[in-house]
Amino acid sequence: MESYVLDDLAKYHCFECDNEFILSEYQVQNTTKQIICPYCHGQDVEACVFLDEDDDLLYELGCMGMGHHENPEEAAIAYEQTWGMIKEIREGLRK
Repeated sequence: MESYVLDDLAKYHCFECDNEFILSEYQVQNTTKQIICPYCHGQDVEACVFLDEDDDLLYELGCMGMGHHENPEEAAIAYEQTWGMIKEIREGLRK
């Protein structure tokens, strides 16, 4: 799909439990909620390292990279395809 782009990534550090986690800057910019630590749910978190599209490491992440569709119609198609396959696999495992 043509509108898929890799997101810039940011590594966050939690000062409450000393763990780190990675978020897409696109996700962060489009959230209506405060960023919290996924480990301890602490609110004292701060972005400390950034990877952008010019960084070779972003492409080395491959399927571990995060991205989004800029076209909402393509995003909906991709969502249906992905979750449709997952549903089929789950149903096949139940048989």
